[in-house]
Amino acid sequence: MNKKLEVLMQKGQPLNNEDVALRNIISSLLRELHKPSQYRGRLNELKPQLNHYLNQPCMTIDEKSVGDEEVMKELQSFLLLQTQGLAQLVDIVKRDQQDVEYIGKQLDQLLMIMRK
Repeated sequence: MNKKLEVLMQKGQPLNNEDVALRNIISSLLRELHKPSQYRGRLNELKPQLNHYLNQPCMTIDEKSVGDEEVMKELQSFLLLQTQGLAQLVDIVKRDQQDVEYIGKQLDQLLMIMRK
């Protein structure tokens, strides 16, 4: 973009204020990027973290890494209990919803009686 503005200036075309402001912003950003120590400190901080992350072994779950059949059975039974508990909660919510609908109908009927 900066090059296009320079070409326009060299051709003698007048630049409007927005073009000049844009050129100034681009120039200041380029100066900031070319400062030698601007981002070097941050990069030096990130390098050890990156190396630590890259040197960690991959964590995958398979039969070899779990290794204990008993742990898998306990996990399976726990998940089964959670599923059953969620099914009971869904039933309770459905019953409560029916109760709320019944109460709403009764209130509507009561309001109609009171208006007469």
